[in-house]
Amino acid sequence: MQALSGNTLFLQFIAIVGLVLIDLAAAVGKALQSGTFEWGRLLEFLRSSVAAYTVIWGVLAGVAVMASVLGVVDGTLTTIVAFVNVVYALIVARIGASILAKFRDMGISKDE
Repeated sequence: MQALSGNTLFLQFIAIVGLVLIDLAAAVGKALQSGTFEWGRLLEFLRSSVAAYTVIWGVLAGVAVMASVLGVVDGTLTTIVAFVNVVYALIVARIGASILAKFRDMGISKDE
């Protein structure tokens, strides 16, 4: 199944990590701008965002790959892959919203 190819899963993983890094940079920039930067909050952000998003997506992608390896029926495999892709889209949307909110809080908006 094409949706389970190593390239697709790797690109999804890179996209999630890349967006989290952009979100991290925006959060650090916002904290530095307001003078409220704290290392503890940075570590909490990494634990709550990086770990949560990559582990959730990784486990679901792993389930999809294992289902493919174990020869699960195509209909079930298609459902699993669709679920993994929906979760991926929701994670990307959530991180994107977080990045936009941080930019808006810093005074950077699309109107400028």
